[in-house]
Amino acid sequence: MKKWILTPAILLAMTTVAFAQGTKVLPQKIGFANLRMVLDSLPMKDSAVAQLKILNDYFSQDIAEMKKEYEAKLMEYDAYIKSASVDPLIREMQENTLKTLEENIGNKTQKYQELIQRKQNELLQPILDSIKANTKIVAKQRAYTQIIDISSDILIYNGSNADDITNIVIAQMRAAARKSSAPKAMPR
Repeated sequence: MKKWILTPAILLAMTTVAFAQGTKVLPQKIGFANLRMVLDSLPMKDSAVAQLKILNDYFSQDIAEMKKEYEAKLMEYDAYIKSASVDPLIREMQENTLKTLEENIGNKTQKYQELIQRKQNELLQPILDSIKANTKIVAKQRAYTQIIDISSDILIYNGSNADDITNIVIAQMRAAARKSSAPKAMPR
């Protein structure tokens, strides 16, 4: 019985050793790029940031007006509370008004933050996709097996034998932008 159990184990071990000796380990060429630096170098990003600033300014102004209204109601409430005759019903109504205004400010602030986040994703995602595509082009042209984004705080160690391709990706992005903005030839 022991003989039958040991035989498959020995065959498996021998097969694994033979397979390991027969395969070649291909060398890995690893590079890194600071994709945040690439993004910051693009004029497209500046346009997106400008659009986001306009939206943020509009939302901030709206919230400021709501806060101003809240402050005015709060001053009215404080003056009423300090007066000699305080009607409990009026006091409750003013407190409810203040509570409603506070909730409205909080809800609108949250809604505006979500809208800005959505707009930021809408504006930046095509740019980020283009950066990734151009990084892949550079990586394939230079035979890299992996490119690590060092701006994402995931890189644990960066040895001296890794290649920084950030500037090459920036040059590739600029070349791609020139190609896409070049005038097209008219068909004859």
